[in-house]
Amino acid sequence: MDDSVLVEKYPRGEDLDEHTEGIAILCESGANCFQEPVTSVLESAFTDTQGYGDSISASPNEDAIDYLRTSCPENGGSREEQVNAQKYLLSHSLWLLSHETILEDDLRLSLNLQIRLLPRQACVLSWVNPSEDQEAIKREIKSIYPDAVVATSLGDLKQSVQSYLGWQVNPNGSAQTVIEWSHEAAEAIDVIG
Repeated sequence: MDDSVLVEKYPRGEDLDEHTEGIAILCESGANCFQEPVTSVLESAFTDTQGYGDSISASPNEDAIDYLRTSCPENGGSREEQVNAQKYLLSHSLWLLSHETILEDDLRLSLNLQIRLLPRQACVLSWVNPSEDQEAIKREIKSIYPDAVVATSLGDLKQSVQSYLGWQVNPNGSAQTVIEWSHEAAEAIDVIG
């Protein structure tokens, strides 16, 4: 795998006009996100993000769950496959996880490792569909991943995505944040191999 294509290090001290945000979608195919497909929820959030298409765009990756599974040592893949999967995941700074994924015992070790490697500018965003246990599930997620943003409604989830894309990683106002993320992500990828 050519690491140079995973994360482009934006030059420090120069203007940055555009950024394509990699979004790792970490849930089972066809997962229910407030009774809508995850990609539909994202498309709606993109539409309402200021500057979308001009300074910020997104590349949602629905196969990220497969990379997370491959990155798990207990899944029996080669060390090279595990490292390549880790590198791929680190090239995304917005991680969108279903609560089932974030709490899955078989993924917990790998997910913990991956989240610790994420640059500080990255965002881990989970959603919890309405249920009797919604608040308990949210508390459990926050107890394991205190920095995770946990949405309990469709509006909260869209707002969180819009806020991250529109403010945190949008070159129109946050160019230095995006530049620093690119350097930290590229350095993390180098460190793991």
